[in-house]
Amino acid sequence: MRRAVSILLAAALVLLGTVGAAALPESRLFGDADQNGYVDVSDATLIQQALARYVDWFDDDVLLITDVDGDGDTNITDVTCIQRRLAHMADNFQADELVVAEDHFSITTDIPSGQCIVGTAVNFIITEDEEVADTVTYDVSINGEVKATNLKMTRFNITFTDPAVYVITFTAHIATGETADLKIAYKVVTQDMLDHNYTVDELIAQTYELLSNVRYQSGVGALTFDSRLTQIAKIKSQDIIDNGYEGHISPVLGTPDEMLEAYGVSYSRMGENIAINAYTPEIAFNTWMNSPKHKANMLDENFTRVGIGYVEDSGVWVMLLIRDAYTVN
Repeated sequence: MRRAVSILLAAALVLLGTVGAAALPESRLFGDADQNGYVDVSDATLIQQALARYVDWFDDDVLLITDVDGDGDTNITDVTCIQRRLAHMADNFQADELVVAEDHFSITTDIPSGQCIVGTAVNFIITEDEEVADTVTYDVSINGEVKATNLKMTRFNITFTDPAVYVITFTAHIATGETADLKIAYKVVTQDMLDHNYTVDELIAQTYELLSNVRYQSGVGALTFDSRLTQIAKIKSQDIIDNGYEGHISPVLGTPDEMLEAYGVSYSRMGENIAINAYTPEIAFNTWMNSPKHKANMLDENFTRVGIGYVEDSGVWVMLLIRDAYTVN
């Protein structure tokens, strides 16, 4: 007899999700670079990798699919377009746009795909046809990260504990060696996110408050919130989005030191924290606190000033910390 399994999602699973899109001929989707039937984070990654390596694999057929913004070319703006749709639009998609019903399978839920509140528990039931019934095992992945394998069950319960966009994939392994993916996505928000439409500056202020509180609790002096550093951090956040990288070295702004020098900032010590796919101040802050190097930056008693940058609904945060005041040339 098949059993049921319960999965609890943790904050570490915060990544981009999957997105429905207009259909091309033969049921192909705009943005579906890997042509697997979905527009998801793997498509954005694939385009980024090809662009970074200057690989000209965008033939006429693929170009039609990956030219998401319709400007006649496949470039970094298409990656940004996919990322923004992943972040914002999951609540607009219907279940039949997000679920693959392969030849032998279908999946139903008690809560349709779309937007739901943190703490929601969703039940999933996979129906198998007679040809494969009781011969299938399942792997469960959340945003591409495998959470369970070789499960001999068709009923699953997943509880969402943190705000993010989640893509749940049930990979069916049939005894014949065939596999099938069944996917569904949810945009999970807090009640506070529903009740308030915070501005970027309000979100930055919340992050600064979190930082100030943890420094106080750790017996470290307060950091002065620096508007000039904040403006530079916002520029760096937008640069990460525009140029599709996740490291500290920008193809446009250079190293953090070069960037600060270019904007006329003088200092004796500096640090930079970056968080990607963090859609609330709490997620960004907790991501940094769970990383020893990032945490050390935030609790470094030698720093005196901080600037925090964020781009609306991007999930991209930059924190700049320096010692000594800057001067503007």
